[in-house]
Amino acid sequence: MAKHTLGPWRVTWPPNCADSKIAVTALGGQIDIYLAPLTQETEANARLIAAAPELLEALQDIVAASSAYMKYHAEKFYSATEQPTGLWPAIERANASIAKIKGGHHEILRH
Repeated sequence: MAKHTLGPWRVTWPPNCADSKIAVTALGGQIDIYLAPLTQETEANARLIAAAPELLEALQDIVAASSAYMKYHAEKFYSATEQPTGLWPAIERANASIAKIKGGHHEILRH
């Protein structure tokens, strides 16, 4: 599975484009991640795309911390036949999103 281009990704307005364009670049402007005519929508898209590497890292950290928290509480406060719900649905959705980003199947980090 291929990995994404390392961040940081930056929103830029290429000076050498004849038309008004917006871009998301990486590796100090050496790689274009996204290039589009400049509109309010494409500018919003560019900001979202540029934040993607940091969002992925933050989501992975949140999943790891939340899973550990839920596992701890499940072992300490619940019997083998009852399970807490709490954050598990959100953790599962986050894992599915991470898998989609990485191009694989998601693994549910349930106990």
